Amino acid sequence: VDDRGMRWFYTGDVGQFHPDGCLEIIDRKKDIVKLQHGEYVSLGK
Repeated sequence: VDDRGMRWFYTGDVGQFHPDGCLEIIDRKKDIVKLQHGEYVSLGK
């Protein structure tokens, strides 16, 4: 539980919240690498 009373689950997934409140799962955290110029790339794609 965070300081605002929100509950979160640590799943190892990376996601993105959309303006309508939906959560999109992008990929597993372990399958994403950061390139030299700062861009993140999924190894699974």
